[in-house]
Order: sequence, then structure tokens, then C-alpha cells
Amino acid sequence: MKNIILFSLILSVYSCDKTELEGIAKDSIKPSLREYSFDADGGSVTITTEGSRWFMNGMYINGYGETYPLHLCGIEYSEYSDIYPYKVNCDIFADERGLEPKTVEHLWFSITRENLQTLIIEFKPNDTQQKKWIQLNLNDRNYSTSITVSQSAE
Repeated sequence: MKNIILFSLILSVYSCDKTELEGIAKDSIKPSLREYSFDADGGSVTITTEGSRWFMNGMYINGYGETYPLHLCGIEYSEYSDIYPYKVNCDIFADERGLEPKTVEHLWFSITRENLQTLIIEFKPNDTQQKKWIQLNLNDRNYSTSITVSQSAE
């Protein structure tokens, strides 16, 4: 019994020294920004990535608890929310992986994947008294990350 405890203790000390754990996905997307904030006038931000195999797979709009899907191309998603309807347009990218979201059009923002490593997010002027924000979820195989873009109130 003492040998098992001693072995477990040595193993736990050894594993604490490792800076990377095998089996954990590494950041294969590496976006240039993970957060950005516009003033009430809105504007455009360009985000580049080191990786090119990522895809947009969902988003949160103003903190709603469900991820709005982005995988059904050419469909208007008004059935998910009367308040925040949006439309996804898809395209086949250079490596011909198949249809993927290329643009997301919304009442007050748009997202465009210009090429395999460039994402452009635009916000229209905010004439409300409320802060607006989106969180865009990106995936590459078994790695995922998010980009949050917000806009201050008028």
C-alpha cells in the first residue's frame, strides 16, 4: 500500500512540472483579437488568424443563453428570435471543404469571412440606450475559441 501511495505522489509531482498536457487541443486559430469594443457610432474591425481551417459555428447575441446556429446556409433565422433575426450566406472556400458560413447579416451588425484568415465585423450606429454585443464561436477540429465584440450605448 505504501508503494502505491509513494508512486502516486511521485507521479503527481512529475505531472505538475509539465507545461503542456498531451491530448489537450492547442490553439490552432490564434485570432489577432479576442475582444473589441466600438463606441455608439459603430464601425468595422478586421480580425486576422494564424490558422485557416477554422469555421464559424455559432454566436450569442446580447447574452441570450442559446448559441444561435450558423450551419444552415441561406436560411433566415427569424424562427429563433423575433427580436434578433439574422441570415447566413455560405460559400465554398479555397480549400474546397464544402459550404461554410461566409457572411452573417443582422439588423445592427454583419460578419464577413473575407478569406481563410480574415474576418470583418461591422456594427451599425447604436441609437438605443443599451449596450450591444455578440460573441462569435470559432472551431478548428477539436479546438474552439470565441471573439466578443461590444458597442456602447448612445
